[in-house]
Amino acid sequence: MRIVYVPVNQDLEVKQPKISGKAGLVWTEQYEHLINNFKGVKGGRVLGCDVSNALRIKNEVDYYLFIGDGKFHPLMIAIKTQKPVYLLNGEVIGKKDVEEFNKKKWVQISKARKAKKFGILVSIKQGQCNFNHGLDGYTFVCDTLNYNELLNYPDIDCWVNTMCPRIGIDEIDKFEKPIINLEDTKWLK
Repeated sequence: MRIVYVPVNQDLEVKQPKISGKAGLVWTEQYEHLINNFKGVKGGRVLGCDVSNALRIKNEVDYYLFIGDGKFHPLMIAIKTQKPVYLLNGEVIGKKDVEEFNKKKWVQISKARKAKKFGILVSIKQGQCNFNHGLDGYTFVCDTLNYNELLNYPDIDCWVNTMCPRIGIDEIDKFEKPIINLEDTKWLK
């Protein structure tokens, strides 16, 4: 299936926060036209779960300014860089948020260590399709994940997410059984 990206600009009326130190600018596609209104080292666009443009400038900046909305991208940036991320609405994603995320993640990993039967969630969406996960378990393939359908498999002790990492971050509370992201299976041994 061919995918076509259509740029859509969205406007925000905000000013750059006055914070000491060197800012790294990262943005989502719909706000790219606004980046010239901000000062800092340009990291680049974040798309989906790819925050590599933020990582690329990690050693050049003291913090990040996220030109966009939502908390998923800023949290991913804070987790991977261990630096605060300022949102345009005045919020800061920092050490406390990363610690809270890590606590939830390790609770899930701890529960997963006791599991006997694993359900491996695989998406058929481009960029999220991962049949080469090397895990032993039952593979569940879908286009869009329906959490209620997973209740039909009470034998599964733990879900392993090979789809969008957001499922194992933002959606933990929607699962009755532990859910861990593929990258965290290394801690099960």
